[in-house]
Amino acid sequence: MLGSWSDSDVAKSATSGTSGNALEWPKSTENDPSLLVICADWVIPLAFGSQWDRAIPMFRWLGLALLVKPISFTTGWLFISQGRMHELLRWGLAATGIAVASFLAGLPWGAVGVAAAYSLSDLLIRTPILFYWVGRSGPVRTRDLLNAGLPISVTAAGVAASLLLLRAWLPEATPLWTSCLAGAAITLVLTACGMSVVPGGRRTFTDAIDLFRRKRAA
Repeated sequence: MLGSWSDSDVAKSATSGTSGNALEWPKSTENDPSLLVICADWVIPLAFGSQWDRAIPMFRWLGLALLVKPISFTTGWLFISQGRMHELLRWGLAATGIAVASFLAGLPWGAVGVAAAYSLSDLLIRTPILFYWVGRSGPVRTRDLLNAGLPISVTAAGVAASLLLLRAWLPEATPLWTSCLAGAAITLVLTACGMSVVPGGRRTFTDAIDLFRRKRAA
């Protein structure tokens, strides 16, 4: 099947949201980690109990890496569909080396340091190199990957600012479930609004609805 794809088919699938991104974008809490990062001290105790409070700083750092994961995970499909398996292998080795180096760099600061080093290396080192590596040949260029991630990045910044305002506005004695519900509502509404104002976001919603209908029909 992959062998029958033309370059234009690959580019259209990868950049328009068809197939891969249509499955990922609707999961707003995964693509927009603002709620998980900024409100981790609400989410962790409510979901797992107060005994997990010490994990909150690690959770916040690791949540930052979620911003780029939906796109970076799907780049493997581009390597495979373009017959670039040797490049995929070399990238896997390079990415593993960067990850191990980040773990070692963060060790002096304990578990939180490892989480911080891993996330920062993912955002600032691995992802830029991966986008360049994928886009240096084939129909999908580095610019296409950056454009695919721009809408959710801008939306995440807006959601993060809104959640910070929410934290400042809510009384300190507000129950955790109320705080989490308010934060989740803001995240969902602003993410949906932000994605709907850009063509790629609207295509994603359309693809997601079509996928849902096909699953129901099946």
